[in-house]
Amino acid sequence: MPQNNCYFIRNMLDTMLNPICYKDRNGIYVRVNRTFARQIVGLPEEEIIGYTLPEVASKIVEKFPERTFVNETLLLEHVAEWNTDDTELLNRGGASTHEYEGICADGIKRTFLVNKSTFDNEEGEIAGLVTVLQDITELDEVEKKLKKDEERYRVVTTQTGQIVFDYDITNKKISWSGATRKLMGFDSKKL
Repeated sequence: MPQNNCYFIRNMLDTMLNPICYKDRNGIYVRVNRTFARQIVGLPEEEIIGYTLPEVASKIVEKFPERTFVNETLLLEHVAEWNTDDTELLNRGGASTHEYEGICADGIKRTFLVNKSTFDNEEGEIAGLVTVLQDITELDEVEKKLKKDEERYRVVTTQTGQIVFDYDITNKKISWSGATRKLMGFDSKKL
């Protein structure tokens, strides 16, 4: 790749707000953007590039003992699972998506949607793995609050003997909840 293309890609990745990294076929970090290095790992790029995930995780635990555990599990245990998943993905090719919740380098607990995809070289062989993280912390918190409110709403309508219905304008469907059996003699699903 011409030198100016490498410069462009490096700058483009560093301007992205999402943490991004990519590894070669052997699981060695080839490039990380600034957000990944600063927010996720908390180490300078030079201490990440050229190393594997387990090696970087060992550096994190050594430098930041408070990050030794992720949700009451050793970070190094999580890393062993992630590394196995990455290796399997590098062997078969394709993509995967999952959620991850952990303490970031700045000490803030965040939830991420982690998207991983393999990429090919010019010969069409798997050359490496790109990972892009999307911070969904606020969305996750809103979803938890909505579920909690929905449960409270369901309990209140059932316990107070009320019936509530919602009409979905788009799908033209009505859903019933509350004390439908008590007041109408029908289960809410039959209504």
